[in-house]
Amino acid sequence: MPYGRIKIDTVTFTDGGSDRSIVLSGLVNLVSGSLSASGAISIDLVRANTVSGATVTGDAGSFATLTATTGNINTLVSSGLVSGTVARFNSITGNALTVNANINTSTITGFSCFFTTGQVLGTLTTSNISTNSVNASAVTATVGTFNTLSGGTATGNTYNVTTINAVTGKYTSLSGTTVTGDYLNATSGHFNTITVDAPSTFNTDLSVNQKATIATGSFTTIERVNILSGGSAALPAINISGSIRTNGIYKGSNDSLSVVTSGIAHINISPRGYVGIGGNVDPDSYSFLANNLVISGSSNEGLIIDAGAINFASILFTAPDKSYKGAIRYANGDNSLRFVTDNSERAIITSGGNFGIGTSFPNKNLEIQGTSSGVAADAVIRLRDQYSGTWFANTDNSAIEFYSADTNGPGAGVRSKIANTVEDTTGAAQALTFWTTQNTGGSTLTERLRITSSGNVGIGTQSPASKLHLYSASGDTKLIIEADPTNTNEDDNPYIVFRQDGGLEEAAIWKGSLVPGENNNKLYISNSTSGISAPSGGIGFLTASNNSNYANGIERMTITEAGRVGIGSATPTALLDVSSDVLRLRTAKTPSSAGDTGNTGDICWDANYVYVCIATNTWKRSPLSTW
Repeated sequence: MPYGRIKIDTVTFTDGGSDRSIVLSGLVNLVSGSLSASGAISIDLVRANTVSGATVTGDAGSFATLTATTGNINTLVSSGLVSGTVARFNSITGNALTVNANINTSTITGFSCFFTTGQVLGTLTTSNISTNSVNASAVTATVGTFNTLSGGTATGNTYNVTTINAVTGKYTSLSGTTVTGDYLNATSGHFNTITVDAPSTFNTDLSVNQKATIATGSFTTIERVNILSGGSAALPAINISGSIRTNGIYKGSNDSLSVVTSGIAHINISPRGYVGIGGNVDPDSYSFLANNLVISGSSNEGLIIDAGAINFASILFTAPDKSYKGAIRYANGDNSLRFVTDNSERAIITSGGNFGIGTSFPNKNLEIQGTSSGVAADAVIRLRDQYSGTWFANTDNSAIEFYSADTNGPGAGVRSKIANTVEDTTGAAQALTFWTTQNTGGSTLTERLRITSSGNVGIGTQSPASKLHLYSASGDTKLIIEADPTNTNEDDNPYIVFRQDGGLEEAAIWKGSLVPGENNNKLYISNSTSGISAPSGGIGFLTASNNSNYANGIERMTITEAGRVGIGSATPTALLDVSSDVLRLRTAKTPSSAGDTGNTGDICWDANYVYVCIATNTWKRSPLSTW
């Protein structure tokens, strides 16, 4: 066709066959009017300054090449290649779409789209898109390469983007060998997966003006992430909760970093790297040496370590060289709590509450076992006071108290104690004292026994004058030595034994049998001592007058080691040696006859005779006369 104008007001094909299609070819300046066909409208080449018309309708429009300075087609256009400076289409479908200027259309669908500048009022859907600038309300692409992407919603599988500027962006994957750009600027962003393979460096800032919601994210390298707004617990800068901003991360005014859940900053990392757990806890506000981790709250707070059924839940302590040194370990196997120092277990609390030091199997509430053998004691409990200065006599500087929780009687309280008691004002002399309450009740402790600094033991007295001093302020004072309390063994006897001269048991007083099995209840006084010269050994009986000291007593009777008894004589020469001019028998006795009962040697008297039994039941008498 020659270069000119074709004007068609209406072309209508309603029948079938090969004539259902309109085929135009040639070089046309203007196509106007209405084209209507039940089949296809096919134009091999249209090259015009203006393509316009009231209505272009048809089942399909197919073009080998469509080139226009301006274009306005209100129906579907299908072409292998669409290019132009400015184009306006209701919808475009093609294998390859190349636009140098603007495409103003509601829908673009194509296998590959290449834009210098693109404006899509509706939806851009493509498998592969490459453009310097696209402005679309919705973009869907399998692969996208953008210098600038702006619009309402962008969805797709993979994007390689230099700059993203969108009201909302939804991506299945945002990836690239290198992702570079001035800003990632989004009012809101939702990402299912973000993966950047090495090398991956954001050369400038990754900025989020308000919030970014990331379900999962992985970056090999990010040079810098800049949160333009620090945010708060109520409005975290990085939001991880969806549309309601209650969970996220924000930066505090003092360069701290806080993690928010349910609108409360439950984890706070201070500028020094210390961590606070609890509602708005600042770990730097605690002036302690161990505030690297602070758990705080207004209710019951704690730290839980959950281990396997037969394993240890542990807190470990290491040396500067990272070697294992100490631990607090809970053994789930036997429900014990164990304490380790210098890589060795030192103490244990069993499941039954027994506390063992140096032993792993304590059988009592507290059991201490030494760690070495030898003469030196190494299982020791030490109570140490911290006082230095002037002391007050009879005051305690350390004590072990025994407490009763029984509320009956006098009520709960301390019932007894063992104390270290100061004896003078210098603190040099200190005694060990034992205290109890009254056996009739009451809560007042009374000292019962004292071992002084000199080793004297006082019972009932604070100042014992000898190794054992018994004292009663009123009533009798008794020393009871008891044996055989059940009266079942007569050979079990109470003794007082006197030992000297190198540990020899040389004397004793006891009650009971002299020979095993004898079964008697005599009181025996025995002294086995002998000396080099007389008098030596034996038993002496002394008395004194005028309340003088026992050492001032005078020996009144002696029983020598040979068994001689001296009265008034320390050296008796006979079995009975009385150093006196009078021997008195106070009571008179008169045998009934010379054959009266009597033992050899018996002597008796009456007013007329002195009687002597010279043999068993045989008496003789001598008359008495005056002078």
